[in-house]
Amino acid sequence: MSDTIRINITVSKKLLDELKKDVKKGDVSNFFEQAVEEKLKKDRINNAWQQLLEMPPLFEEVKDPVEWVRELRKTDDKRLKNIQNK
Repeated sequence: MSDTIRINITVSKKLLDELKKDVKKGDVSNFFEQAVEEKLKKDRINNAWQQLLEMPPLFEEVKDPVEWVRELRKTDDKRLKNIQNK
């Protein structure tokens, strides 16, 4: 028993004409399956990004992230110099 099912869909005549020009007759189902998978993946990624953007900031005390990272790197540089000198 196959895990595929047959469905009926409705598309515009313009889209169908374009599809017929670009996709071989026997490849239409595969084309639609790939297109739907890509669209679902894109939508999931966009939804995940949207959820991240709606989250509260994790480091509220950090006013300037660029400066904060620079300061972290300075302390790492000092620590590495100390380790190398030992």
